[in-house]
Amino acid sequence: MALEGDGPFDRDASLAAVRSNPKAMAILNRHGYTPEEFQVIMMNAMAAFGASQMDQHQREMAAAMEQLEALKGQLPPGQYERMRSQVLGMNAAFARVPPGNVQLAKKYEAEFLAIGEQQSQSMGR
Repeated sequence: MALEGDGPFDRDASLAAVRSNPKAMAILNRHGYTPEEFQVIMMNAMAAFGASQMDQHQREMAAAMEQLEALKGQLPPGQYERMRSQVLGMNAAFARVPPGNVQLAKKYEAEFLAIGEQQSQSMGR
């Protein structure tokens, strides 16, 4: 999965951040990974965690689709289709995550949530 954009998930920026962090590089080197390999692992882990959370959010996703359908006549056709494609695409992407990865993410859910909380705090949220 390639990342695009200039935000916090910019592929090149994230690789540069890892490469410029001596502690991160020492950890990767100790375990025999390159920053690129780590990025693939990280993206797979994030996708697995997202997929593991979908069961809990099915009602929310269904409600979002209902709301979108209700707005269909009020939105320009292109905007409606883009929004619909985003919701359906996210569901489809999570459905493609290997079941073993999802089970592993569920096993380590507390750790994923703790990392997310640390990231939120460090970003002032």
